Amino acid sequence: MPNSLPHVLWTGSDVVKTIRGEGPTHWNATGISIDTRTLQPGDLFIALRGPRMNGHDFIQDAWALGACAMVVDDIGALSMDPAYPTVAVPDTFQALTQLAVAARSRFQGDVLALTGSVGKTSVKDGLAHVLSAQGLTSASRSSLNNHLGVPLSLARLPNQARFGIFEVGMNHSGEIAQLVASIRPHIALITQVSYQHGEFFTDLQDIVLAKSEIFSAPAPLMGIIPRDSNHYDALLHHGQHPGHVTQWITFGEHPESNIQLQAIESGRMPQRRIHITINGTPWTYEWSLPGYHTVYNSLAIVAGAFALGADMEHVMPAMKGVTASDGRGNVRIIRGIYVIDDAYNAAPASMHAALKTFAKSKEGPTAHNPEGKRYILLGQMRELGHHSYACHRDLIPFIQACDTDGVWLCGADFMPFLREIPNLLGYGDRACDIIPDVVKTLAPGDSILIKGANSMKLSALIPALEQSVEHMCLKQ
Repeated sequence: MPNSLPHVLWTGSDVVKTIRGEGPTHWNATGISIDTRTLQPGDLFIALRGPRMNGHDFIQDAWALGACAMVVDDIGALSMDPAYPTVAVPDTFQALTQLAVAARSRFQGDVLALTGSVGKTSVKDGLAHVLSAQGLTSASRSSLNNHLGVPLSLARLPNQARFGIFEVGMNHSGEIAQLVASIRPHIALITQVSYQHGEFFTDLQDIVLAKSEIFSAPAPLMGIIPRDSNHYDALLHHGQHPGHVTQWITFGEHPESNIQLQAIESGRMPQRRIHITINGTPWTYEWSLPGYHTVYNSLAIVAGAFALGADMEHVMPAMKGVTASDGRGNVRIIRGIYVIDDAYNAAPASMHAALKTFAKSKEGPTAHNPEGKRYILLGQMRELGHHSYACHRDLIPFIQACDTDGVWLCGADFMPFLREIPNLLGYGDRACDIIPDVVKTLAPGDSILIKGANSMKLSALIPALEQSVEHMCLKQ
């Protein structure tokens, strides 16, 4: 009978030695956690200090949830009870960073880092899915792609894995360069570059330059970029000067693409057959996610798997099982209502793509219920700076093309355009201002697209609908 126990990620002695801590070593960790909301039994809990939260306030919760040990920098949090092993360090964030560096140094597998304005998490999760059948694959969870998420993901990297996939995000120049210096990838992938983070960048060229920092990782490096991008030449240049790319793989419709889209063949709902060539050799796979932009993501997944040396005979059938990441276009059916949950984040390019896809879903094989009503709940986009007015105004024709039965808008940046929105049913500064009305309006068979910046909290519609089901059951 196979051993179903989780692998030991870190021994207590290795942790104490790596972080130069003081404390017992008679424990083993099967995971790393900095958040009790996601902590699993067997995790080592590292109590970080942040501007809003102090992990030391949640130590008792961590023990109750099954933490195997604790790393703290508050002497008052030390436990002398051998059943609750506690390791003391001067700085817990530094301890996390030291574990990340050590994990990467001991790892002998292949590492891919990816960034982009849109599609990062979807491509990362898709890669993890298709690679997992060919070897142990470790990938960043959710969107852990910043100064905390990357070291945490590295610290979770098992030394026996074959592949390591790391998502890298940014909103300031220089961030990606710092992160890839610790990831040290063999392969760097950019999904797409479009306008975002306008608060911190003067123009799109600055964003292209910042995304290209992923190519500053130590050489030799293989670079993967979209061949159809308007910024292809700039990405190529930045990858070679001052980047360290020695070999390129491109994807797209362009005839010079290494991974070239040939045709999209409609199939039985929701599958489509995608015909591509890889360096001229034809391949076909099934793809279940709606929208052209998701097909483009699938090309990036194939490119990443190919660059990592995966067996493409096994990658192609695995593509059929790629699903939408949470909050990025996955469909939830609640109370007979089709909720297209794209509420995790929003930039102009992803807003356009989501609205285009919803407009096309009114009829044909991708329609959820042609007899039901169709609605949109949009939250404003963030970090657009002085471009915010133009970017929100540009959404109007996309909303109009959806030809819905009703629209709700959330966020002050929509205020100047309310009169131009067809079938506007409501507006609110916050999601909680309008979600009750949305819940009352929706009926079984209806479909609704929800999309906006994560900070707008539009995903609160989902528990609101689920609670509504509970209330209905209690009344019966």
